Amino acid sequence: MEYKVNFQNDTTLRNSFHALTQKVFHFQLGDWYENGYWSESYEPHSMIDGNTVVANISVNHMTTTLDGVKKHFLQLGTVMTDPAYRNQGLSRQLMVSILEKYLGKVDGIYLFANDSVLEFYPKFGFTKSNEYVYRYHVNSSELKNNLDCKDFEPQKVDITDPNQREFLIEAAKQSVPNEAFSMDNFGLMAFCLTGPYSNNIYYLPKLDAYIVATIHEKILFLQQIIASKIIEPKDIALFYSDKIETIELGFTPFHTSLYEVSTYHEEDSTLFILGEELLAIERLKLHFQDLSHA
Repeated sequence: MEYKVNFQNDTTLRNSFHALTQKVFHFQLGDWYENGYWSESYEPHSMIDGNTVVANISVNHMTTTLDGVKKHFLQLGTVMTDPAYRNQGLSRQLMVSILEKYLGKVDGIYLFANDSVLEFYPKFGFTKSNEYVYRYHVNSSELKNNLDCKDFEPQKVDITDPNQREFLIEAAKQSVPNEAFSMDNFGLMAFCLTGPYSNNIYYLPKLDAYIVATIHEKILFLQQIIASKIIEPKDIALFYSDKIETIELGFTPFHTSLYEVSTYHEEDSTLFILGEELLAIERLKLHFQDLSHA
């Protein structure tokens, strides 16, 4: 058994890594790699048996600004072990190696854990932290003057269309942060846009902006704004007229006083943190943007 880091240029190991993600998580990163989204910000730490990746924890390098100061955090993700190799302590070995390499050299380390492994991470010093969610309750009088405006009709983006995909990716590269707690990792953003969120992307011609959003029971779950200018999230209500009553944000807005805030809970997404800097998540009532999750 061998421990390896950053083997993406080794075709055999890279394909084995993709096969393991497919087996464990039912997705694979082949297209993500082929499209050039796998950068040095994504760092797999794996246990190798022969030429086969059998366990992995990936380090995602995340840059953000917290309390006006630039910070370098690590987000751990793609935590997986081949079923045939479980209960051998491989994840523990990987975690120890990662912490030995980075602890004290970055501003903090965090991850989002599945409910089945909540007892694993405290063994390494991680503690649970709350996140917060911001909501805006829509006033119908704000919408009445714009209900019949065709410019306000959201246009669904077909990510399988090469031209639409290219425009979206370029817009994401040029976008300014539309969240107060923004994580700078384009590779993760590209993975989300072309993978799990690809069916929820809309273009808003009136604003020359893209949004990632879904509607359920008159709640607009607004997970991302992609634009070259700052847009107030509550203003997205104009594009949905009487279809919604509430907007729930998947990020932290700049003007928090305009929104209702409460603690956030999501199944299989418990936040664990390591490092004093990350205590600011609770103190400042922050929400890691949904499209930054590994």
